[in-house]
Amino acid sequence: MSIAVLAFPAFGLLSSVVLLSLGLLVLGASGIAKGVTDRRMPSWARALYVGVGVLTVALSVAVITLPMFGLTVLYSLMAITLIINGAAYILAGITGIAYVPMGQLFGAGHGNNRKTWESDAA
Repeated sequence: MSIAVLAFPAFGLLSSVVLLSLGLLVLGASGIAKGVTDRRMPSWARALYVGVGVLTVALSVAVITLPMFGLTVLYSLMAITLIINGAAYILAGITGIAYVPMGQLFGAGHGNNRKTWESDAA
């Protein structure tokens, strides 16, 4: 594969854009599903998951249908996603809600009384 990318760099760039957009499509769909089904999260966090998921799916579909347009959209989407994730962590720090890695909520008991919810990003 690396020889093919070296021989045809445009094809390598195009295929990486399409593969990344497919990954973002799955990520957006999982965000929507988590926001709709997880009743333990606060309503504003659920709305944020659904909103970001819809935005991610919409832009991912645009990138898949127009791959040449996709490189700019993909970099912009990644920047926006990182800004939103950073803002979510800042909000969690201000409100005192702790992100808990998935699976640890059911393990050993937490010694604190802070509000928690599972996070894919922690």
